[in-house]
Amino acid sequence: MSPDASVIGKRNYMRSHVSKKQAANTVVRSISRNLEQALAHGWDVKAFSRNYDRPQSSLSHIIFNILLGADDGGFKQPLHELLQETDTQQDHEQ
Repeated sequence: MSPDASVIGKRNYMRSHVSKKQAANTVVRSISRNLEQALAHGWDVKAFSRNYDRPQSSLSHIIFNILLGADDGGFKQPLHELLQETDTQQDHEQ
């Protein structure tokens, strides 16, 4: 998958009179298209590795570190696993 899909969407938004929603849809379509190609061609897709030279976004920090308790920001563990762990922890607390 293209790690620069968000850059494309942001560039479209900044350079033209495209709405934020339309720019966001560009990002989703780009990622979806790349995923479909990878599945269709049987490509070996490697997990994305966070560039630790760049700061973690506030949204990422809130979702992964605070809500889900994942210190790695969700980069080493898939979101579905983090959600399962959160559900399991909540079940044990009840």
